[in-house]
Amino acid sequence: MRSLVFEMNLSDLDLFRKIPRDFTKGTKPGGFLSIAAIVLMVVLFVMELVAYLRGDVKFNVTMDGNRDPDIKVTLRVQMFELPCEFTALDVYDYLGTTRLDVQQNVFKNRIAAGDSRHGMGRPLGFFDDHMPPIQHEEGHDPNKQVSLDLSKVDFMSHLEQRGDKFSFVNFYAGWCSHCQRLKPTWEAFAEQVQLRRMDIAIYKVDCVHQASVCNDQRVMAYPTLRLFKGTKVYQEDYNGDRTVDAFIRFLESKTGVHPEVAKTLADERQHKVEGCIVSASLSLKRVPGNIRIHAKSGSHDIEPMTTNVSHKILNFGFGPTDNRGHLLSHIPKWLAPYTDPLDNLDFVTTKGFMSHDHYLKVVTTRWTQTFPFKQNHGYQFTSASHTYENAPNVPEVKFSFDLSPIMIDMSDSGGKRWYDFLTSVCALVGGIYTVIGLMDTALYATVKRMNKN
Repeated sequence: MRSLVFEMNLSDLDLFRKIPRDFTKGTKPGGFLSIAAIVLMVVLFVMELVAYLRGDVKFNVTMDGNRDPDIKVTLRVQMFELPCEFTALDVYDYLGTTRLDVQQNVFKNRIAAGDSRHGMGRPLGFFDDHMPPIQHEEGHDPNKQVSLDLSKVDFMSHLEQRGDKFSFVNFYAGWCSHCQRLKPTWEAFAEQVQLRRMDIAIYKVDCVHQASVCNDQRVMAYPTLRLFKGTKVYQEDYNGDRTVDAFIRFLESKTGVHPEVAKTLADERQHKVEGCIVSASLSLKRVPGNIRIHAKSGSHDIEPMTTNVSHKILNFGFGPTDNRGHLLSHIPKWLAPYTDPLDNLDFVTTKGFMSHDHYLKVVTTRWTQTFPFKQNHGYQFTSASHTYENAPNVPEVKFSFDLSPIMIDMSDSGGKRWYDFLTSVCALVGGIYTVIGLMDTALYATVKRMNKN
């Protein structure tokens, strides 16, 4: 009896009273809407579950409390028409620190003339910027002119007249100190070539008077010593000791190359300049500063007008590479470009004396993982690139950077609480059921009224 009373009392409390099936009627539109409601519930439930498991990223902007004294900078820049022989990297900062022609952790890979895609590995130090003193032949009159000066004649026509014979040309400038030191040695060398009856013409061209010729030949440093076979460049520019004996040995070794090989080398190098890929991993003071890539030589004077610093930034970033990779794997995709915004961008020189300046604003970024707890520091930066005419100075590529006093603090919120997740699921199920029910009721009433009419 008590059980019956208890059951009757529970039935009275039922909020979900049942309607006998005989009092209900199914419709085809109702069945279609029911299927749509079930599909929509499943889709939204899966999306809600994924969001619950993945968690959200929270952003906060705060003052940068990073007390590291140094910041790591890694770069890889491809100079299209600046040979490794003349490529130098300098570092400056606002504390007054100056590091010229940095060599530690700096590597240079040569790029074949005219080839901007493939590099031939050659380690830093292969190019010797400190040539031994020029030695002169004893008894030679330093004022004696033996080599033929082509500064006031048609240069290419003169080479054409020699057919397939060799010519060794000294491209110089009167104001160049290295050229002035070389002058008596060059004349003594020309005299030795005559005495040995070597069928090789020794020429010199003053690039001040024959600027168009030197521009066509892409002469960017003085003196440039170049071997021709006919009108074609025969070998790489001479870069050895500047003594009479060294010049003679060079001619004896190079002019014995088989003509077919010579033709191939000439076709590849005609009017093309060797390039260089500069790679560096630098530890700099954590203050504003700049990194400069420019042309420099201890044995040549650089011609600013013809120095071309067109380049492609293959990679440029701040902080350890591992930290950058970890940061990229967690931050939202719309923030990823600010980790390496300069990568794979080309910057082309369009006129003489043109320099390139990349201004970088660096912001510290911290990522905090909730479970298990882990923090990573990285850097993001914005860039603004400009060109300017730097006459009469030698053109350069400059990366100027400044560090922001703020820090972007990103953290994994760990997802929703379990009760928030259940509340969301109930809300979407109940909401979909109610809305679809209202649509079905309205549709049924409309169809019924239309049938009556």
